[in-house]
Amino acid sequence: GTCDIDTVTITASSSAYTDCQNATNVAAGDKVFVTATSSLPDYFVVQAASSTAAGKINIKIYNLGWNSSQATGGRTFYWQAIR
Repeated sequence: GTCDIDTVTITASSSAYTDCQNATNVAAGDKVFVTATSSLPDYFVVQAASSTAAGKINIKIYNLGWNSSQATGGRTFYWQAIR
């Protein structure tokens, strides 16, 4: 399926967590695999993901940049889950 994040600003060489909403049929405790679409800027990397509530996936994103904070912009991610 797909899910969506709002814009998150992440300091250079740091990580931030954000909720990916509208993950239809995801349940708390599912094991999830998340993949960014090609629209995610190159300096961001998905580090981790977990299903924290029904319909929601918490994603940890890392900013590879070395000199400034960057904003992700609103983005869509692909996901698969194992129950």
